[in-house]
Amino acid sequence: MTQVPLTPDSYVIQNPPRPVWYKRTSFFISLAVGVVVLASVLADLPSKVTPASDASAQTSLMNEINSDVAGCAFALQESFLIYRDEVNHTLTRADRSIAPSMLNDDHLSCTLTSSSIYDLANIQGTGSAAGKQINNVAVIALQWTSFDAQTAILDIYNLFERKAKPGTLTSLRHSTTLLMSDRARALTAISTANAETGHPVPPIPAIKLPSVSLP
Repeated sequence: MTQVPLTPDSYVIQNPPRPVWYKRTSFFISLAVGVVVLASVLADLPSKVTPASDASAQTSLMNEINSDVAGCAFALQESFLIYRDEVNHTLTRADRSIAPSMLNDDHLSCTLTSSSIYDLANIQGTGSAAGKQINNVAVIALQWTSFDAQTAILDIYNLFERKAKPGTLTSLRHSTTLLMSDRARALTAISTANAETGHPVPPIPAIKLPSVSLP
């Protein structure tokens, strides 16, 4: 057998063949990064909101709003009842003795020191057309509680305690007008939200703000 003589070229280390593109490590790293980026982009894309899911979301928000305004709504009704009984001279001596304390508590129920009113101030609606209407309801409800109702109860307290200034009764009448007009604005916004979601059954609930009037 003929032996091939060794030459210096026989000891040169040859570079190994490069792997094809789809077998390279860099390709798999780039592919993995691309998948992660694509998943992130898809997650950020807005999902399609159906009228039913939109109505459900707005109903949840309205239930939260109604829960937050409940304490102040009750306090306002109590204050107007005390004022009506005072004007009509139907308060008992025992009721009259505790009325100032009750009116003070009623006033505090409608301020931002109340956890419910604080929560109301931090409600955020969704971005749909109906969600913007319910967000408007939350803003109106905050106005109704922390300004309209609070001012009315303070006026009643001052009238009850004979601390009223000449313009106090006028202020109370103005606050009562605002209470009713803001209530109407909130109900209109809810009606619009129901229309935006195709009039769901059951409908998005109405806001539970009482109707009040002076004796």
